[in-house]
Amino acid sequence: MTYSYRPRGVCSQRMDIELEGNTIQSVKVIGGCDGWRPDRRVPTWFLCGDSTMADYPLSAAPMTGWGQKLQALLPETIYVNNCAVNGRSSKSFIAEKRLNFIELCLRKGDKLIISFSHNDEKPDPARNTNPRVTFPEYLSMYIDAARRQGAEPILVTPIARRHFSESGQLIPTHGPYPDAMRNLADYRGVRLIDLEKATMQMVQSAGMENSKRIYCHVPAGSRNYPDGLSDNSHLQEEGASRIAGLFLSRMKASDVKEADFETVEEGDYSDLIAREDSVLC
Repeated sequence: MTYSYRPRGVCSQRMDIELEGNTIQSVKVIGGCDGWRPDRRVPTWFLCGDSTMADYPLSAAPMTGWGQKLQALLPETIYVNNCAVNGRSSKSFIAEKRLNFIELCLRKGDKLIISFSHNDEKPDPARNTNPRVTFPEYLSMYIDAARRQGAEPILVTPIARRHFSESGQLIPTHGPYPDAMRNLADYRGVRLIDLEKATMQMVQSAGMENSKRIYCHVPAGSRNYPDGLSDNSHLQEEGASRIAGLFLSRMKASDVKEADFETVEEGDYSDLIAREDSVLC
């Protein structure tokens, strides 16, 4: 008789537990990536976010979430459990009870890494949040869940979209959402990793042409994208690795002053935001 059981790696691992006669193999039942052994427990980083952070199957390659590349850059003493899901906002992630499930697995010493905005900006009521009211309210639910279990909540502003002006200036497209995260982090005393500013600097430095190597620009005739793909929101493997490394560098030195950025007037990017869903939400 076989039971399916999801222990510590609730979002990415599965264990099949065999019931042999009347004896349950307890080491398997209470197992997980670290066996739940108090003397050798592995701190876990739980990632909550959207398709820019999520794991992708080989059938979607080269599309890759930056969270997918974190484990390879960390020591074996840290386990990454990537719970990010395509198309989710801070609101819909909670509505699907995903945060509730993660909270059951959080322990003291873990980190809850929270990065939303791309889908909070979408107009449909199942995902949309108000950046000045409901967005910080939902983010606070993640903060509270982590702190109830003794884990550290970390807010991460969304990665930049590749959207240049005619003069070659990268234009911010997330509106007031990143500032809402920054203000909430300050108000709640939460560590903030400002990936929006960091990735804007990275993409601007790369320039209009070379920045295509960061995002999922695939020529026609590619195995998984026979018609080609020009996606300025989602990442390909090189970009995901670079942004994962950028995130970790900011984690190690979160008090480093961010570079100043030229202020650019924002416009209406509803068409750009809507195109994300046409590629992969």
